[in-house]
Amino acid sequence: MALKNLLLSIDTDRAAPARYDLAIQLAQVHEARLTGLFVRQMVISQGLPGGAGVGLNEQFRQAVAAQNAELENAERAAIDSFTEPARAAGIAFDHHIEDGVGAGSAVPYLVQYARTADLVILGKAESNGRNIAHDVVFGGGVPVIVVPPVEHDGIGQRVAIAWNGSREAARAVKDALPILERAASVTILCVNQLGPGQNAQPGEDLARALRSHGIDAAVDNVVRKGQSVGDAIVSRLSDIGADLLVMGAWGHSRLREFVLGGVTKRVLEQSAVPVLMSH
Repeated sequence: MALKNLLLSIDTDRAAPARYDLAIQLAQVHEARLTGLFVRQMVISQGLPGGAGVGLNEQFRQAVAAQNAELENAERAAIDSFTEPARAAGIAFDHHIEDGVGAGSAVPYLVQYARTADLVILGKAESNGRNIAHDVVFGGGVPVIVVPPVEHDGIGQRVAIAWNGSREAARAVKDALPILERAASVTILCVNQLGPGQNAQPGEDLARALRSHGIDAAVDNVVRKGQSVGDAIVSRLSDIGADLLVMGAWGHSRLREFVLGGVTKRVLEQSAVPVLMSH
């Protein structure tokens, strides 16, 4: 599937413009439309209890109004930091603003918009103690790129694949094919952690399959050296100079919801490289 409709989360994080730059680069390379989504966090209050007195109520309303004005200024700055470079890059783009109140209110909107997108680009923001990407990748039915809050030289030229032969990893590779086909180098990272029925050399099978797409991928069998699987993957990304990691969003069911597995969670926490996840 081609990447023609990209969704970008816009927020007031100071590191967000670096994420916007990567999203704009992806839109240019894939000739895609980029839609920015900003969920505003307004302060809503009915005032103090009636017994507080007219003077205190008025002070309270003024404080709320001042806080909302600050939020509105931050909103305009955040949107401008997306629309101005997008316009300068000459890509097709638009943006939407939705109203939210409180932590986590962006998640339902992101999931809703994600369902008609080909790819979602997010930051490392958290809601209720977990990365927002968790909800979007499991609820939106679409691959997600999580961008760490650091400067990036580019994305999609030196791609690594975290591969264990699982269904989730296979889904991520298929979703990433439009990026893999344009990459200068692709490295398949295999950390020996086999499950029942999995090939002892799963990387070779994937490399052979990718060659049919014109992708010449190298297989790298990663030695853990006492590390966790997640830490071994993150360490190897730095060694090979990867600018994108493709991996399955492994998880398990808990009380009728999916939660990220330990490897996925660890990589998201530690990686300085953008991570494309699918489930």
